[in-house]
Amino acid sequence: MGTIMQEKKLVKVKTSIKEEADQKLPAKKQELLHISISNLDLIHRWKEIRLEENLPEPRSHCCSCIYKERLYVYGGADIKEGQCDTMYSIGLKERKWNKLELKGEFPGSFSNAAGALVGETWYIVCGLIDNEQSKSIYAINLETLEGRLVNSSAPLMDCHTANVKDEKVIVFGGYVGYKKSNSVYEYSVKDNSFAELEVRGVRPAARSEHSAVIIDDCLIVFGGSDCNAGKLADLWKFNLTLKTWEQVAVNEGLWPGERSGHTAVTYKGKMYVFGGSLELIREVNELFSWDPRTEYWTLLHSNEKVPSEEDRNSPVTALKVKKITDEAKKRMKGELAFSAHELLKLTPCLNATKPLSPIKKAKKPKLEVKLPSEVNVRASYSGNEFVSPIVKIMQNSIVMNAKRSTKELENEIKTVIKFPCGRDGHVAEVYGDNLYIFGGDRCQMGYNDLFALQLV
Repeated sequence: MGTIMQEKKLVKVKTSIKEEADQKLPAKKQELLHISISNLDLIHRWKEIRLEENLPEPRSHCCSCIYKERLYVYGGADIKEGQCDTMYSIGLKERKWNKLELKGEFPGSFSNAAGALVGETWYIVCGLIDNEQSKSIYAINLETLEGRLVNSSAPLMDCHTANVKDEKVIVFGGYVGYKKSNSVYEYSVKDNSFAELEVRGVRPAARSEHSAVIIDDCLIVFGGSDCNAGKLADLWKFNLTLKTWEQVAVNEGLWPGERSGHTAVTYKGKMYVFGGSLELIREVNELFSWDPRTEYWTLLHSNEKVPSEEDRNSPVTALKVKKITDEAKKRMKGELAFSAHELLKLTPCLNATKPLSPIKKAKKPKLEVKLPSEVNVRASYSGNEFVSPIVKIMQNSIVMNAKRSTKELENEIKTVIKFPCGRDGHVAEVYGDNLYIFGGDRCQMGYNDLFALQLV
């Protein structure tokens, strides 16, 4: 009887704490506590482009670009096989890989370089050639597939980024002379000159394996690995006109937190960050967006596991709520900001109105997929056709709403449920309204898979 009364008191305390937090927090910021971690609608837009012929070798840290509706991947490395010297392209409409025959001068086997597309010419900037740092810049004409060495005045560097602005290639960070750098360089295509820019004021920490994009007149740099091999979570803007750096405060929203080996692209004025490594063997497939106008981060989907319904409503959880709520109040006042992994701990405790599905390790869970239709049908599934690590949970039955034949249902499942597993060292490109993810590795296992995500 005493135990029951104690549990009732704990539940009452939990409820009152949540009510108190909701009353004291502004309405807009209350919503941050009720973010749905699993955006099923967005996850259903992922499609794996599954092909069987002429596949590229598994690789990470390669170069990529999109030119005339074709995705090009070049170079890279595989943990088991070493560096690659091959270039492949795939038509984004015809969806067929082709191994390309190159002519002229090329870097050979290389990885950890940075690619920059200017018109029809693809510039490969430095990197590791035959596992040695390079200072060479190669230009490849994607119309003729002819390559030539155009410049050797750059410093030895690898693991840097390269972005294009007005026929100038902006290079940042990486290893320069085997030391991590925070220098900004500019390669002028017109003058064929490579020079370090004079930067005014404060600079970000030296880093490698970061991401960089250009939005308007600013180079946006996020995350990476610092000089002590620690992960970084800071966001910086470099004004290309004023040559000044400014750190962007994490004001609101759900931000990615520390990571390296991720990718970033731009789409309709926003930056999209995918994947990366949080720890040595902890790669993720999270997708975030960042709006430079509001400086607001949004978590679009995550592969993080959240507490089960049973754990979330237990008396033990109630004892932790007060500490979490106090921390939330400080953060919501603007003193601190949430990372994705911190809010994953916070949301299940405070959001009592949206139950979470239990996660049981001992049994294989069932996955429910709701597609737009009217008639309920049950499609059984057996075998090992779904080979992606993320979709191995689909070994049981799949309940679907559909008005389709069995074969159409099977094709729908293969197309809709497939989305990339956690990884780093991959490449990302945007074409039209689609985000494309290729390759990378996870726990020293290389990938050569290709995924597309419709962003609208």
